[in-house]
Amino acid sequence: MIYDKISNLKLYLPFDSRFKTVIDYLAKTDVDALEPGSYDIGDGIKANVSEYAPIKEEFAFEAHRKYADLQYLHSGDETIEWMPLDEIKDASEYSEEYDYLGTTTVAGTKISLDVDAGCFAYFAPSDVHRPGMFRHAEKVKKIVFKIPVLNN
Repeated sequence: MIYDKISNLKLYLPFDSRFKTVIDYLAKTDVDALEPGSYDIGDGIKANVSEYAPIKEEFAFEAHRKYADLQYLHSGDETIEWMPLDEIKDASEYSEEYDYLGTTTVAGTKISLDVDAGCFAYFAPSDVHRPGMFRHAEKVKKIVFKIPVLNN
């Protein structure tokens, strides 16, 4: 898991050079005008744009196998919670179609991130996360960049 300001994403290029695709996309895109939906931006990366009201009650964690999530909060704020995948004991059956592994776990958070506008959180397949939790804002705009996992 990585958490930082989106303006610092270039510092993580040695970690994954495909972050350059995300940087270039954000540099040329008017995110305020971007409609919710899914956009192919290159290198197999999808930009899933959403606007929503963060959830005030606890709900399940999620994880993915085929894609890492780079969750960029453009406006508003929210809390994202994290825990390691190997600590989940109640995972649902993995959905290949949706690249989704859910849990009924609502306790056991190891890290709670207070995410502000202009920040991002990166979650690898080993990172179970619970995004979209209410902090202060009644509405957020977020882009979740789905980055294919490289199998070396």
